[in-house]
Amino acid sequence: MNTPNKHSALKVAGSLWSSYRMTLIWFWAIFVVVFLGINFLLLHLGEVDSDMWSEGIWAGSVYSPKIFLFVIGILVTPISLASYVSFGITRKHFVWGSTLMLAGLSLVCAILTAAGFPIERLIYDMTGGSGSLNQPPLLESSLEFFVLCFGYCLAGCMIGNGFYRHDWRIGTIICLLALLPIILMEAIVESGSLIRFMSYSFHSPSLAPWLELILTLAIAAMMLALNFSMLRKVTIRRKLV
Repeated sequence: MNTPNKHSALKVAGSLWSSYRMTLIWFWAIFVVVFLGINFLLLHLGEVDSDMWSEGIWAGSVYSPKIFLFVIGILVTPISLASYVSFGITRKHFVWGSTLMLAGLSLVCAILTAAGFPIERLIYDMTGGSGSLNQPPLLESSLEFFVLCFGYCLAGCMIGNGFYRHDWRIGTIICLLALLPIILMEAIVESGSLIRFMSYSFHSPSLAPWLELILTLAIAAMMLALNFSMLRKVTIRRKLV
C-alpha cells in the first residue's frame, strides 16, 4: 500500500489481486476437477444425449465462473473498503482499483473458459469422436465471456454496495434491481434476435457480434457508474463480513 510513485487505484488493484489470487486458483482447480469428474461419470453411464455432444460438454461450464465472480463482487466493498480508507485511500480510488481487479479476474475467467473449447475439440479428436462440435470462434467467445463475467462482477458490487450504504430494506430493493442488467446482458447474448435485426437494418449482418458487444459494454458501463455514485460519499462503516 505504501509503494512510492504508484497511483492509488493501482495500489488498490494490486493489493486486492494478491488477496483474491489464490481464491481464483483454488476455484478453477476444484471446478475443473469436479466438472470433469461429473462428465466422466455421465459418459460412462451413457447419460449424455446427442444435443450435449453437438454443443460440447464444456458449454455447460460457462455459468459457474460467472456466479463465482458475482459473489466476489458482492464481498469486495463490505470486506475491504473500510480498511483501505483507513490507509488513506479515497473512495474514488478504491472504486477504480477494485474495478481493475475485478476486470482482471473477469479476463482470466474469460480466457480459461474460452480456452476450454479448443481443448475439448482436441480431446474429442484424439479419442476418435465422430461428428462435429458446434463451438464458438475463440476471439468472439473470449470477448463475450469477458463482458458477461465483468457484468456479473459489477452486478455483485451493486448488491454489496447497496447493503453497505443503505439499510436492509433499500439494500434488498437494490439487490433485486441488480439482477436486471445481467438478465438483459444474458438475453442479448443468448437470443441474438434483436442484434440480428439491428445488423440487417444497417445492411451489414457482420456487425451483429460488434453490436452485441457494444450493447453489453454499455450496460456494464451503466452499472459501473451506479457503483461509483453509491460509494462516492458513503459513510465508512466497520467490516460487515
